[in-house]
Amino acid sequence: MIYKYFHPDRIDVLENLKIRFTQPNALNDPFECKPLISAKNVSNSLLQRAEIKFTQMFDEFISQEGIKESEKFEAEQIVRNEQLKMKARFEKSYSEITKNFFELMNETIGVLSLTKDQKNLLMWAHYGDEHRGFVLGFDENNIFFHLPSFIEEYTEIHEIVYTREKKAIEINDIHQTDIYSRMLCTKSVEWEYEKELRVFRLFDDEVIEIGTDFGGYPIFLFDFPKQMIIEVIIGARADESLVKSIINILDQHSMNWVKILRAHVSDRHYCLDFTPHIFHT
Repeated sequence: MIYKYFHPDRIDVLENLKIRFTQPNALNDPFECKPLISAKNVSNSLLQRAEIKFTQMFDEFISQEGIKESEKFEAEQIVRNEQLKMKARFEKSYSEITKNFFELMNETIGVLSLTKDQKNLLMWAHYGDEHRGFVLGFDENNIFFHLPSFIEEYTEIHEIVYTREKKAIEINDIHQTDIYSRMLCTKSVEWEYEKELRVFRLFDDEVIEIGTDFGGYPIFLFDFPKQMIIEVIIGARADESLVKSIINILDQHSMNWVKILRAHVSDRHYCLDFTPHIFHT
């Protein structure tokens, strides 16, 4: 089972069976969608070819009869200056290419963040509105997580890799089919406690836009099958009105297979205990 934490206001996810896939730049980590892109191999190859060409031209020039030493020195300076100009032009072009690629990726790809941990105290505090919200438990084998994707492979659940340093991605690799997961599934070790999983979707014509978020990014919602939900965990500080809403919605959708759990603060340890919800008549 995999999970997602929700603020109590996001009861609409359960009610409407629609969930947001978020643009990378709209996520809460400013390092999102900013991988280290290297053009070292391309740059070295181009510059080596240019150097050979300039050297050939220089050799042909100084091999002419009657060439003065001052003219040879001047020609050598011209060659060096042209090499520097070419390197600068390439770096500017490479910078524009990567910038445009990241902008395109941010406009066309959405991220659904999930987790393997339903008991994390920090996530209950951060994403579950200080334990007043709820967590949905999803069946990771549901077709929703394995639909054909925009890169003609299957959309799978990707685990986040946590690291202290960015791993360089060669610009030549941008065309590879796994480039999106490589760019969007690496985070700082500071986030390791989240045990995050991600699923990607393409923003196509079928996506539902319901407005913009506080950062000005469009909010795109995707339908998901109700069979995907197999568990609801209600926060330790949840208001009884949230409990009633969840029960009513599950009843309206005829989702009698869903297990409802209540979170409780442990008396002995810094952890949460989950118990089945008791229905009062």
